[in-house]
Amino acid sequence: MEDYELTMGTIEQYKNKACELIDGDCDKCQAVYRCNDKKWCCFDTVNFFIEWANKYKV
Repeated sequence: MEDYELTMGTIEQYKNKACELIDGDCDKCQAVYRCNDKKWCCFDTVNFFIEWANKYKV
């Protein structure tokens, strides 16, 4: 398995644990940010960047 896949899996595990700790209430989470009236998760943003970097070999 490639390093980026392991990293992405680890980040996903941390996200799941964080969501569990706050009962899925994003308003209680420090990893949430808002843009254009939508909630975004920093954990997802990091994984999106890793996918992009792997695709374009940044």
